[in-house]
Amino acid sequence: VLGDGPPARMAVLACFILGAGIGAACARKVAKKLWLVELALALYGFFFSWFGLQLAQVSAVGSLASLPHLSFLCSVLLCLPAAVLGGMALPSFALLLRSQEDSSGSFALTYIVYNAGAAATILLTEFILIRAFGFAQTLRILAVIDLFIALSLFVLRSDVLHNFRCEVVDFQAALKRTFVALFFVGLASSLFQSYAYTAGFHLFGPRQENVAIVLAVVLLGFSLGSLIARSFRITFTTAALSACAGILFSGYVYSVLVLTVTPTILDKVLASTFLII
Repeated sequence: VLGDGPPARMAVLACFILGAGIGAACARKVAKKLWLVELALALYGFFFSWFGLQLAQVSAVGSLASLPHLSFLCSVLLCLPAAVLGGMALPSFALLLRSQEDSSGSFALTYIVYNAGAAATILLTEFILIRAFGFAQTLRILAVIDLFIALSLFVLRSDVLHNFRCEVVDFQAALKRTFVALFFVGLASSLFQSYAYTAGFHLFGPRQENVAIVLAVVLLGFSLGSLIARSFRITFTTAALSACAGILFSGYVYSVLVLTVTPTILDKVLASTFLII
């Protein structure tokens, strides 16, 4: 709708991160009504499949690609509602799993499966569904899947919520140094994701498919990182120091493989491996 320029891409990334934060803050209030969240996602998908195509035909919208600030703002307005709803879904599922028997590590398991599934869905959508059915029809297919999930949660809500309990969170405790450190780790993560987009487009060329490839690789990295941290019991301090080292090393890799060297096949393989790491 608004093109695939840097402002639109960064807006999608910003919405993804912001939506995850807002959704997590609201998750405890909506966990019991998770089926409504999935239903809202389905309705948004049906609405956008029609509204997006109608909006793309307006000539004034096409000119927004040349206006970075307006393009960024419009992209945020279009993507943020779905990002917030999606941000509610992940922690809500984790809360529901935690209330079931043998729920140790429920959030970690949910996070691993969520990101792995998201990466697979992005690649499936970009390289198969859109090419076979087109953008609007693909969005409707995904909306139907969300609708099925919503109906399933609604029908099974009595079983799912049988042992559900929501613990009260003391937000004043979040002012401790650990949570401040976590904030800066999140900042480092967002910087790296921005770098991943930029480096990916420099290495692989400004093709539309690269949005899906880079995003899928980053999400797959989240899933693998969570799995490694859970398997080897990596501490927060180790993860934070690794994030700092990764950000510093990112600048080196970017300058060597992107700015000073014409990318070869080997460069692309190394860069892909680094993005996953």
